[in-house]
Amino acid sequence: MPDVSPALMLSALSDAVRQISDDERSTTLKASLKELKSTVFAWRGGESCHFPGCEEDAIKASHTVQAASLRRRFGDTCVTPVWEKSAFEIRSRSIRSMSVFPGYCSAHESKFAFESRGHFADAHDDALQIMRAVHRELWLTLRKLEFVDNMQAAIAGTTAALRLEEKADLGEALALERQSDGLAEFHMLLMSMWVRLGALATSLENIVAGETPAMAMAVIAQDVPTQEFVFHSAVMLDDRSAALLAIALVYNGENSRLITAIEPDFEVHNLSYWSQFLSTDEDITRTLDKWLRDGTFDWYANPAWWNGLSEHSRRELKRAVNQSP
Repeated sequence: MPDVSPALMLSALSDAVRQISDDERSTTLKASLKELKSTVFAWRGGESCHFPGCEEDAIKASHTVQAASLRRRFGDTCVTPVWEKSAFEIRSRSIRSMSVFPGYCSAHESKFAFESRGHFADAHDDALQIMRAVHRELWLTLRKLEFVDNMQAAIAGTTAALRLEEKADLGEALALERQSDGLAEFHMLLMSMWVRLGALATSLENIVAGETPAMAMAVIAQDVPTQEFVFHSAVMLDDRSAALLAIALVYNGENSRLITAIEPDFEVHNLSYWSQFLSTDEDITRTLDKWLRDGTFDWYANPAWWNGLSEHSRRELKRAVNQSP
């Protein structure tokens, strides 16, 4: 499943709204969409700590990618996709505010010791890192579900009213209904993601807590050629019936480290993914570039790397980020 930006969904819906001829109704719906747009990225809120067995309140800004390692390589800023009005731009942003979510309580923030240590010591550290990447994806998927529900509610009344009008242009109602149908399908896909991410999160939590041994293929981690960016994501491989893969590219001292985890009962697919797409340095570089372009909006890059790209390369990467899923 490709990542889907709520902002891109709003843009698609706005195209349908522009077809509504009734000024009052159009203005009302646009106001609703504007309110939704203002909350697209305001998804921080009070939640319990995601660490296994903890019910304390989470802090508002747990980092999914270790901020200290980014500062050591990038300085205080990174470049990342940022929504501006009607499209994503690649902008410089403070590392302090990147990759955050209401993840863990203050006490359990200290469990990620590789933050201060600067490198991964063992397989337990790898499991911790991919676990928090999955926790963020789980939280983000739930926020997307709520967002889609709110969008459907915003257009339902307008669509019904248009169909009741004697002289209404049914084309306007149909345009909104097509968007609503698309949202309904996306809602089903998100629900599937949420359930499967939950199962993967539980599996990783049990490994981290030591309640179940780490299977050799459940979590795979390896240092790879050093990259000038990091990212995290979770996707269904190939189609919605295939395995759910979580992935994180982070820094491990002076190296880059790639960590993948796969949902229970699909462990062999994790090894297969590495064999097929990550077996050589050339394959790794090609695959990571594809993730950057098509697999996630959650990537953070060295400003010097971005500035060193050709104008054509920057334009192509921006185009890929804005490609409708």
